[in-house]
Amino acid sequence: MRSDLRVKLPDGSVVGYAEAGDPAGRPVIYLHGTPSSRLEVGLPGIREAADDLDLRVLAPDRPGIGLSTFRRYSTTATSQIIRIVDSSNIVIDNLSVRGPIDLAFVQTRTFGTGDREDEHAVSIESVTNLTIRGGSFTNTRGDALYIRARNETSTAPTNIVISGVVMDINGRNNISVIGAKNLRLTGSTGSNASLHGFDAEPNRSTDILQQIRIDNTSFTTFDAAHTSSGPGYAIAISPGYANVQAQDVQIQGVSMDLAMVLVAGYDTAHPAITVTITGCRPATSSGRGAILEHIDGLTFTDNGLLTPHLTDAS
Repeated sequence: MRSDLRVKLPDGSVVGYAEAGDPAGRPVIYLHGTPSSRLEVGLPGIREAADDLDLRVLAPDRPGIGLSTFRRYSTTATSQIIRIVDSSNIVIDNLSVRGPIDLAFVQTRTFGTGDREDEHAVSIESVTNLTIRGGSFTNTRGDALYIRARNETSTAPTNIVISGVVMDINGRNNISVIGAKNLRLTGSTGSNASLHGFDAEPNRSTDILQQIRIDNTSFTTFDAAHTSSGPGYAIAISPGYANVQAQDVQIQGVSMDLAMVLVAGYDTAHPAITVTITGCRPATSSGRGAILEHIDGLTFTDNGLLTPHLTDAS
């Protein structure tokens, strides 16, 4: 076992940790109890299990314990609760993250007041082969899940699967995608977001948005306080740059309380390419329907009360 390891975070603070098991094994994060420390991972039962199962067990000290910098707990967040950067081959099972806000925050605020673009439950940046299975991401000032390339020269998150998660009471979107390739959201629920359920909006000219799949997922109850035109969309996909074209978008079997979907290319010369929307089920025809603009290759079938409004889409 290696017991005196440290990693420095972007804000200058330090997390101390211990490591047991096979250094080349499957990584497992072990969180110690109270009172205890990272050294708990050295107990015979844990250490032996790590060796027997070929695991690499990483045990961080909690803030202010052992080698880790003290961090005062607060009812207001200062950054992402979890940030995954430049990593690959990660599986997260049944993780639950809860932030500091309540439902009243979402229901009563004015857009731009009190929300934070950098206070997400999980920020996923330039990650390859990530699976998030189960768990919940709730009560955040920002998005539940935020997905992007780390910077203009980094690769977009690729091969991302989000399955069976619960996203609720989020001060911005349930899930925000600035850029990604081969992303699937399936079997999940999103509710009580101040903006949208699923928002894909590249905001840099180097971003990409390809192979986006949303299926068997529900989005409900989006707040109207942020905009005079009514509540946000269950799903909104709208690149902000001419050279960033959404390509191969599939929305299947999605349920929503209001008929609210937006899929748009940048303009006629820069359309979204190959968009399929099928089997979606709004509970009511209230809302703006499906706003579909500047799309080359649209399939729209069996969507019940979801009325399409087409502009340069075929």
